[in-house]
Amino acid sequence: MKKYYLEFSKESHKFVDRQEIRDIIMQEINHKMMKENYFRVISIYGFGGIGKTCLVNEIKEQINNLDKKYKVCSISFEIHNNNQYLENLINICKEYNKPCILFYYGLMLYWNRTAITQLDTNFMNKIGSSFLTNFMDAIHEVTGSFFSSITGELPSIPSISNILDCIGKICNTTREIPFYHELKMINNFSTEQLLINLPILLAMDIRRNEYEKRTKYPVIFIFDSYQQSMPYSESVEWLLRLIGTIHSGLFIVTSREKLLWDDPEKDIIPYHLQGYPEDEARAYLKSSIPNASAEIINTILISTQCVPIYVDLAIDVYQKEYIIHPDEIIDKSLFNDRESLAIHFVNHLKAEWQQVIMDLAIIRVFNFDIFSFIVKEQNLKCPLHDYFEIINVSLIHYIENTLNLVKIHDVFCKNISKLLPSHIKYDVLYKYLNYIITREALKQYDNQIGTIIALFNNILFIEIDFDKQSQLPQIIIEKTLDLFFMLWDIQATFTIISPNIHNSDSINDILNFINAILAKSKSTQCAIEYLNHVKNSNTFGYHKISYEIFQKYTLSLTGDYLS
Repeated sequence: MKKYYLEFSKESHKFVDRQEIRDIIMQEINHKMMKENYFRVISIYGFGGIGKTCLVNEIKEQINNLDKKYKVCSISFEIHNNNQYLENLINICKEYNKPCILFYYGLMLYWNRTAITQLDTNFMNKIGSSFLTNFMDAIHEVTGSFFSSITGELPSIPSISNILDCIGKICNTTREIPFYHELKMINNFSTEQLLINLPILLAMDIRRNEYEKRTKYPVIFIFDSYQQSMPYSESVEWLLRLIGTIHSGLFIVTSREKLLWDDPEKDIIPYHLQGYPEDEARAYLKSSIPNASAEIINTILISTQCVPIYVDLAIDVYQKEYIIHPDEIIDKSLFNDRESLAIHFVNHLKAEWQQVIMDLAIIRVFNFDIFSFIVKEQNLKCPLHDYFEIINVSLIHYIENTLNLVKIHDVFCKNISKLLPSHIKYDVLYKYLNYIITREALKQYDNQIGTIIALFNNILFIEIDFDKQSQLPQIIIEKTLDLFFMLWDIQATFTIISPNIHNSDSINDILNFINAILAKSKSTQCAIEYLNHVKNSNTFGYHKISYEIFQKYTLSLTGDYLS
């Protein structure tokens, strides 16, 4: 991993078992950490709800139970605080709880220049009141000297500007003090350079306190819920600069995505945290709901994909449902309880994000334009510039074969669709279909017809799931066929989902009709076979006429005609 220095400006392996990552960490602590020049970053990543914070808490408890009394400095960068760069640095400093002369000085200088309101006023007052004492202790430790004549000039409760003037006089009096060159350099920073270098100043303090003084048991740092810059840029990765400057000891970083930090020295151990192993999840379910049948256990495993947050949600809802109607429990939706869903997943998001996340979960896939459309059309309070933050906290990967559409986790989407009232689901889906069909929305896809085809297939999957809960309104079916014919008119070449015995008749009728049209160019007989499987063309609404015309046309090509 790159090593960082003070400067003016500067622009795997997969694992699934929680026990395995705990063993890896304890192996580092018990057998490697005390070696000279030891440095390791363990990066634990996985999407929201996978159990990273729970794992971190278990690791802290395990470390605290060791005979060797390590101090664990653990800081959580909650989702809504991830962009609070200065606040996060201050929180690290508070948790570390040792004098940090350079960082304090840089922070006071920045405060004095900008009077920035986002800094913690109480914290600034605290470091102001203790700074001179800490600074004099550091000077005395090295030189055995005090500067009582200068400090005696200060008022009993000095302001930050008083303290900065005092330090300036000390630096002008002698160069034989600790931090002399660093303080001079900090004073020469522009305000922007000062802000950029604050993580490095804090890291230099930590390195001096822990490693240059050779602390018996150095601090173990745990940084939970770190969010990388999006798009990635090393120049704004403040945590990278902090860790890279310390460049000694053990750091555990959890994040939603794998860290993209440059690592030629192989200092980073990447660890992909996924769903529970099935055997572990099964054992957990049996112990949590011992009265559940094997069928219930299997249903929960399949529907939750062993994702911890959903497994816990399923247990909560099962126990509530069982009290009300134990005989019908298998027929009940596992996630029929809106309150439980909110507590487990939605409530950790900003209030203005919650409804837009649920609306977007209905359509499952989106980009900035779709996001903006939903926010405006639904008259939501969510700011449009929050789009990229929402992606980082709620999404996990791009939809297949496209680069500009992002996809919400399937488990969340499917269960949102079960809990939301039908009229809300269909209203959002109808508006979304209208949006996709408009020529204005399609302009961005002039050279990306594959994206529209991906959207169309995505809509069909949504409708298949919705239809299992309640019959699709005819207006939705008509709009879906409108979109198909629009694609057909521009001579798009594509394939779609095939009919399936698990689908309802109405869904299979739509799929048979569309597949018949797509098959026509290759095989008239194949098209006729699809058409013959349509059971009720009335579901097509005003497209029933198109169906009948196409049916007659196809039969006429074989010499056969409908009477």
